[in-house]
Amino acid sequence: MKKAYALMLLVAVAVACDPWIEDCTPQEDLPSRPGLINKWWMHGILNWFMGLTPMVMFAIYAISLTELGVVILAVTYIVGALNFIGYVPVGIVWIFSVIG
Repeated sequence: MKKAYALMLLVAVAVACDPWIEDCTPQEDLPSRPGLINKWWMHGILNWFMGLTPMVMFAIYAISLTELGVVILAVTYIVGALNFIGYVPVGIVWIFSVIG
């Protein structure tokens, strides 16, 4: 149950801070307090981490996952691909917003 709440919170944060939403605060309008700007940086870094880490972990443990069965292996790679598809584009947009 805690995982479900954590996932709902993650989705809510991603939707609230989506750079494609018009009322999202641009970088230059963010407060200059270090704590708030650190949260903005963490949002982008976390997107890259969440997008790439599952695929790397599944690749490392591919032999162990194969022992569990082909279906489990397929499901894990599908989950990794969905994470990649969902998080990496937001990370790319974040990089472009950092650049300028």
